[in-house]
Amino acid sequence: MKKIFTFAVTILVTISTLTAQRVESTEVLNKIKNEAFNNSGIKEISFWFTDFMGARLSASDMYLRAENIAKCIFDSIGLENIKTEKAGDFNFQGWDYEKCYIAMTQPYYSNFTSLPAAWCGSTDGKISGKIIYLNAKNDDEMEQFRGKLKGGIVLLPSSNSYNDPHYADPNRLRRSETDLIAMQFDADVNKLRQTSKSSTTLLSYDKATISGGQLNKLRSFAQNEGAAAIIFEDGYYNVLSGQSPWFYNRIENPAPEIAISKEEQGRMVRMIEHNIAVNVELEVSAKTNGNYEITNLFAEIPGRSKKHKGEYVLIGAHLDSWLGGTGANDNASGCIVATEAMRILKAIDAKPQRTIRIALWSGEEQGIIGSAEFAKSKNLDKSEEAEKIVLYLNTDNGSGQFRGICIEGNYEAEKFFKEWGAPIKSLGFTTISPHNSYRTDHTSLVKYGIPAYQFIQDNMGYGLSYHTNMDRYERLAIEDMKCNAAIIAWLALNAANDDAKIPLFIK
Repeated sequence: MKKIFTFAVTILVTISTLTAQRVESTEVLNKIKNEAFNNSGIKEISFWFTDFMGARLSASDMYLRAENIAKCIFDSIGLENIKTEKAGDFNFQGWDYEKCYIAMTQPYYSNFTSLPAAWCGSTDGKISGKIIYLNAKNDDEMEQFRGKLKGGIVLLPSSNSYNDPHYADPNRLRRSETDLIAMQFDADVNKLRQTSKSSTTLLSYDKATISGGQLNKLRSFAQNEGAAAIIFEDGYYNVLSGQSPWFYNRIENPAPEIAISKEEQGRMVRMIEHNIAVNVELEVSAKTNGNYEITNLFAEIPGRSKKHKGEYVLIGAHLDSWLGGTGANDNASGCIVATEAMRILKAIDAKPQRTIRIALWSGEEQGIIGSAEFAKSKNLDKSEEAEKIVLYLNTDNGSGQFRGICIEGNYEAEKFFKEWGAPIKSLGFTTISPHNSYRTDHTSLVKYGIPAYQFIQDNMGYGLSYHTNMDRYERLAIEDMKCNAAIIAWLALNAANDDAKIPLFIK
């Protein structure tokens, strides 16, 4: 009994003291920093992943084009075993749009910023007509429109309240009484505004008249009644997301839908409420490609150790984006940083013991499909297969600077990151949090106990532009991304060369 107890204690001590056995040298770190900051490829890679790629919905022709561009980039920096792998089936099929246009033509002409709803149908060329405002607050009111929508252009009401950050707090930018008095004596005071006050909540001025559930009923009703086109509100300040009503994958021939701003929707509604006829002209040209397949893209720097053959460090991000903009922060930024990390490692002639592999996932926006199917295809439910992935580093929270990492409750991982992270504290990598980070691709691996983590990042306005037509190159925090690439390169190389491994952790 005593021997058994002593043996058990020895095992526990061994497990609890498991830690990194090797940390790369200062010389290696300096090479990484020099390449990351003095010879950076971030701007160049960013151009190709945003401006040149454009938007790339999963399985679309634009997505397949983006994969080919990424393959060329991988090849240009010297990565090996570049390949796409089928991840799974897609219940939407690939969809692209070639044209989206809408303008008010009566009582006067005004063109609108617009986006089509993803996976919507096309118009038969340019169509025009009087707006039918489907402002039905309940089912009884909706029935009054039955038989009146066929072939018509339907405007949906808004289920959003109008929150304008500039006007929501009336006192935020008003001149103070002190300023007004001072202006009598000092002309320069006229340049000042009271900006010290801020509002933590935005006041609603235009309350929504219907719920989101009722809005979906109206959309389905207009669809079933044979509307020629549906117009809906989808943002403010001409910042639109072009979101898709998810039922489109269950409709054979969906009506064309166009998203416009709250301001334009509100302008037309107010005129209609004043009995002023509103006419529009519009055109949507979209197509499906019959592609129901999700693919992931991989490339690598092969490991040279026979001892660790089959083991690899994985870094990655999702390549698919939403419809608006060029998917800069969601998630070209993650792809860019991961690619730059691989470029850095090739540039310093790193020869890792384990393979370092980059993965660009697809289908993240439709439910983390690509990474989840990858996990299934690699049989990661079997520990011997899961243990081949010694670390996965995921980036999907924009381009703000990495400040640390969330270790998903795996305290054994904390010991590794403390040692690997100590030399890069000067890069801002200071915090190791036990918290979970949700709703992105690393979670597909976490469920199998794999040390798969998402970085803690500065927000840098990520929430203001992602999933919109403003998610473009100009939103990227280029200098922060240089730092992030250096951090990934350093951590990946340490994990690839360390004889010790972070143990699997099943919650």
